[in-house]
Amino acid sequence: MKKVYLLAAVLISFTTVNAQVSEKNIPANATIVTDINLGKLTSLMPVKEWNKSTVGKELLKSINEKTGKKVNSIADLGVALTGHAYVYYTSNDSINFMSILMPVADAKKTRNAFAKMNPVAAPQNSWMVVNEDSIGVIIANDKQILFVSGFINDTYFSKEEVAKNHGIDLSNPYDYAVAATDTVMLADEEGEVTDTAVVMDEEAEETEEAVEMEDSTYYKNQQIKNHIVYNATRAQINDWFYKGFTNSINENKNYNSTKNSEAVVSFWMDEPSTFYQKLLPSYMSGGYNGGILNSLLPPSKLRYTGIYAHLLMDKKQAEISSTFTMSEEMAELQKKLTARKANPAFLKYLNMDSAMAYLSYSFDTKAYLENFPELMESTYGNFMQENKEEISLAAEFFSFLIDEEAISKMAAGDAMMVFNGLYQKEVTYTDYTYDDDYNATSVEKTKMETLPKFLFMMTSEQNKLSKKLIEYGIKKGMLKEEKGYYALDIPRSPMTIYLMYKNDILFIGNEEQSLKEIHNNTFKAKMSAEERDFITNNISSLVIKPGSISKQIDASGIAATEDLTEIMNTLINMGNMRMSVSPIANNQMKSNFTMYVPAKNSNALTYFMSLINGLSKNNK
Repeated sequence: MKKVYLLAAVLISFTTVNAQVSEKNIPANATIVTDINLGKLTSLMPVKEWNKSTVGKELLKSINEKTGKKVNSIADLGVALTGHAYVYYTSNDSINFMSILMPVADAKKTRNAFAKMNPVAAPQNSWMVVNEDSIGVIIANDKQILFVSGFINDTYFSKEEVAKNHGIDLSNPYDYAVAATDTVMLADEEGEVTDTAVVMDEEAEETEEAVEMEDSTYYKNQQIKNHIVYNATRAQINDWFYKGFTNSINENKNYNSTKNSEAVVSFWMDEPSTFYQKLLPSYMSGGYNGGILNSLLPPSKLRYTGIYAHLLMDKKQAEISSTFTMSEEMAELQKKLTARKANPAFLKYLNMDSAMAYLSYSFDTKAYLENFPELMESTYGNFMQENKEEISLAAEFFSFLIDEEAISKMAAGDAMMVFNGLYQKEVTYTDYTYDDDYNATSVEKTKMETLPKFLFMMTSEQNKLSKKLIEYGIKKGMLKEEKGYYALDIPRSPMTIYLMYKNDILFIGNEEQSLKEIHNNTFKAKMSAEERDFITNNISSLVIKPGSISKQIDASGIAATEDLTEIMNTLINMGNMRMSVSPIANNQMKSNFTMYVPAKNSNALTYFMSLINGLSKNNK
């Protein structure tokens, strides 16, 4: 009996391994790769639960619509749900390809799922779904299913020599000719227009429009390009599926260095600026008009060289960690721009017991202004090559006019926004009533508005300009001077804004009591050492406490409207969220976003799905 069990285990093991695909199945020239760990997803949430979830139902609905086949479960697709699926992007001069590669566990189920899409037999015991009017091709066997979709690179085909070789007409590329409709204007005896008649029935009109469209330059060019894409996609999928490739992405050191075996989903992109440039229409990226937006892409010396990210999920949290790699020149510039840290004095006015959320960020205003000429020249100089010298002069002139030191003292670059709760205020508004003849009569009414309590802080030395602005506001009746602070009444706004300078910090808020306490040195801050380090050691930090928001709404006795009740039902089921962006190190900028799982959820994935289910119910 033990031998039987051992044989079964070996067979199952072999089947599982045989069904898997890996990075070896992805070509080396892929510049974007997304790795989806199906095994981790189904271990966190069984297939039966996926089928019941909103996401699962929408996925099955989409599959049913596209394939014309009734699929009741994700398992009916025949995909090996213990393996990895990949989405990857490749390109050459003329065509860009987006591909999806998935492992097959049950070839019969896979083919059956696509039965109504008329699959045809292909070499080596495989089958293929092909439609010449489509840019996508599907091919599968008992090990894998591959979908490849091709997209034309307009920039390449807008080159005169290339276009001529393929019969593409560049003389009038945007000729969207459509049928004109003959119109007869009928006039009465006085010569005024009284009616309009269309001389064509609908069928004749549609036929003529179709004929004229087919005669248009744009349509003819598009047909040629579609045929090029179709042939290129067929050739590409045949090479990948049957011939394989000498080198695969798993031999790429940059890709391998970013892998995380614990991730549920991993994303990797090489040279993002090149990818974005290829997405631009030809007239923006070097086509008909020389590429009017080429400049908006970072020049070669100031560029991001890669992006990679991982989604990790367990019983306690979901975490997205992202890394942006950059050139040496970009890293040095970013270090200058982000050298300033958040003002530690901000922390004297943060109470984590009452705060529902906060956002802090810091960059160096002075460094940005000092590097402004170089940024302008490197960016817009590339934008307008013929005027590069003029742009350089204009940038230097601008730098000469401004006083970097004075501006940086007024707005150093670091700031913090804190949301401390909610309150209600009665506001007056004008409504209208109408009599039987629809004559309007204005009526003044009141209603309760729910408003957030906020406090904004930024490092700022008060100077002559700010003092004059305050004096002007008081003189014009816009500002009212209180004891140590100022009140600003904004027309048609339900809230009064208060502002104050203290210890080189500009405070702006809508809760008068907070300003009083700050002025009188009686504000009570509260936070842990970990929270202090989180704020001071990062370029930017964000904390949101959804549960606290819901509790404060409930405790304040605010009258909950139907919409607010739905929001509360969602918020009360959410855990805290944190995001941070860390300083530049080793030519990299790292960010991290974490969602914590409330105790009643089994893990981060089921928690996330429950939120989606809740939101979908609220939106019905």
